[in-house]
Amino acid sequence: MMEAASERLKHARTRAGFSSAVAFAREKSLPEVTYRAHESGTRNFKIDSAKAYAKALGVTWQWLMFGDEHDPAVASAAIDGLTPVLSPTVQIPAYDLTAAAGSGRAVLEDRPSAFVAFPSAWAREFTGPASADQSLALLTVAGDSMLPSLAHGDQILVYLNPAPPSLDGIYVIRFGEDLLVKRVRLNPATGAVSLISDNSALYPPIEDVRKQDLTMVGKVVWLGRRV
Repeated sequence: MMEAASERLKHARTRAGFSSAVAFAREKSLPEVTYRAHESGTRNFKIDSAKAYAKALGVTWQWLMFGDEHDPAVASAAIDGLTPVLSPTVQIPAYDLTAAAGSGRAVLEDRPSAFVAFPSAWAREFTGPASADQSLALLTVAGDSMLPSLAHGDQILVYLNPAPPSLDGIYVIRFGEDLLVKRVRLNPATGAVSLISDNSALYPPIEDVRKQDLTMVGKVVWLGRRV
């Protein structure tokens, strides 16, 4: 049994998938020095801090402060242990791809139409140490040019501002006044880029595009589709 509140705090943080106290504090915009002192036990934390930590870690503040017979995996259960524990989440901005297309503006200059919660640990698989809520965006696909890979209405998670493409991948790009979702293929010999539609029978590739004529908005890293 963990006797100290600092031990319970560290255990909850580790269980939630944060590799260090600093990583957790930065992800949740908490004062690093204060949080590290609370987790190390050099400073005791009060109820207000316990409530903030508990909300971020998916446990109850009562368990963090006082402990009880329950493991933190079930400490947030309110009725007979049936209420599920919620994992820490990050709010990813969602944009309307159709609304952004042809506007002559970068996607992030448009206001998000919504924010969608994703598990923090899962989102960090795509972004690494970068802040997921600033590095990812959720867009809606318009049109059928990328069938069967992407269909009209699909939700795509885009890792923003990637390095110039060196391998094949599906990217959101701005080409002239158009915002496109295409498979980007780089010719290493010439440095030119091909923009390829998977639905090639209806949409021929756009060949020999200069990289400087493209704006790489982001790489598609995840797909969500209604069944």
